[in-house]
Amino acid sequence: MPRSPRPWFRRQTGSWYVCIDGKQVPLSKDRDEAHRIWHRFMARRQRVPAADAPDATVASILDTFLVWCRDNRRRRTFDVYRQYLQSFLDHAGKELLADELKPFHVMRWVEQHPDWSASTKNLAIRSVQRPFNWAVRQGFLDRSPVANVEKPTPGRREAVLSNNEWQAALELFAGDPFQDLLVALRETGCRVHEARTVEARHFVETRHGDQEIALWVFPAAESKKNRQRTVVLTDRVRDMCRRLTAKYPKGPMFRNRQGRAWSKNAIVCRFRRLRERLSLPEGTTATTIRHTYCTRALESGVDPVTLATLMGHADTSMVARVYAHLQLDHLKRAAQQAAG
Repeated sequence: MPRSPRPWFRRQTGSWYVCIDGKQVPLSKDRDEAHRIWHRFMARRQRVPAADAPDATVASILDTFLVWCRDNRRRRTFDVYRQYLQSFLDHAGKELLADELKPFHVMRWVEQHPDWSASTKNLAIRSVQRPFNWAVRQGFLDRSPVANVEKPTPGRREAVLSNNEWQAALELFAGDPFQDLLVALRETGCRVHEARTVEARHFVETRHGDQEIALWVFPAAESKKNRQRTVVLTDRVRDMCRRLTAKYPKGPMFRNRQGRAWSKNAIVCRFRRLRERLSLPEGTTATTIRHTYCTRALESGVDPVTLATLMGHADTSMVARVYAHLQLDHLKRAAQQAAG
């Protein structure tokens, strides 16, 4: 008589597995929990065909995916997944099996967060779908139980600051180190993460002909999409960087009064204060400044190819898709000019 499969430990992932019909199924990082799940495997063998719906828990799939994500993706990507997956697991429960998971579990979880925008809900659902798609590709599952969850359409990024609102924001933070961060965001159009993490080692001053050029140069290993990112600086931001790099030769360049780097939560709190004091729309965040940069550049006649390069996009598709309404305005003006 063939022996029943028993759980075994994999050091690479720090998790327990069991081999069912030639397929390695993740159980849990905890030995006792893994053996409890394994006993449930054996009790359900005659009721559920393993080839159709493996008896892995949702928790074990998510946990194994996060271990892989931690080792193969950037820290901020891992943090986003961990945030949403932990929230979903708290809702669904650790005992739920993967073959018992249904789309309504995801929808009920999302419905418990009425404060989430359509874009946040879209990201949350995709974050839950991702581990199960990964598990299918790895052979842990035959199909994803949440592949067909309907996602809301993300909202268009149209929020921008008017010139008066921008000046009011600068005045609100006059004398505060946060003003430096705001100016850097507005005059470079960089991503918030880039401004938060830029250091003296990224600051480069060079010469091209008779022009002095100041840049932030992030190596591919520290940039989105694994390609070198170059941020072109205005003279104002260049002078600011000279001052800040002299003060902070190592570590993040932009810091608060206590000398600590700006965290995501700290920036969120500052923008909450900004919205309250200036009566700005709820969707006004640090990313709004990047949208403002893009919008003002298009309105000033900067061509989409140059703008996409300045903003760090691989091509013009993002600019064309997000700011299509502005492109139409430019086409109308161009058509009138062409008509004489």
